[in-house]
Amino acid sequence: DIEAEMAEAPDYLPVPMPGVFLSFDVGLGALELEASYLSDGLLRAVGVLPPGAIDIGEPGEVEITLDFALAAYRIALGWHPRFDVGFFAAGVGVGGALTGGGLELSLISPDPEVEEHLPEIPSGTFSWSAGGPMLWVDLELGLPFLRLFGRGNLFLPLLSSTGEAGLRAASWGGAAGLVVRF
Repeated sequence: DIEAEMAEAPDYLPVPMPGVFLSFDVGLGALELEASYLSDGLLRAVGVLPPGAIDIGEPGEVEITLDFALAAYRIALGWHPRFDVGFFAAGVGVGGALTGGGLELSLISPDPEVEEHLPEIPSGTFSWSAGGPMLWVDLELGLPFLRLFGRGNLFLPLLSSTGEAGLRAASWGGAAGLVVRF
């Protein structure tokens, strides 16, 4: 049943991560550094996930809990010329990125009869990593010092590792947020 449900899962599963862009003007464009990170600890700290293991057993039947550890990251460096006029700015960029992460799952049950069958369920550590060049286009709207920001990027993972589950980084992505200029 688990394998059948996993076969129906989408090929792409977005992993939204909080992050920052730092941009330094260098004449005809800007040198830009991007960093983003997501972990189970961060998700628990902001209240998205409950602390500790998650009960996945049927009420009144078998007690099974799922505990997991998640870490995902992205680091990118690029050059970004842009066109800036009043309340609007647009730009393109070229650079390189490293992305990756891991997910470690563990199932636990206080019932000894259930616990002896848990090793039959595939669990373990799932990981992915990739590095390569990227291209992007972005748009900013708002006041020159405070703007809404949207970006789409194309990533070509030349070096990649899919781990035991075949997880891989997508070749496209995006970012949205707020630009604050000093």
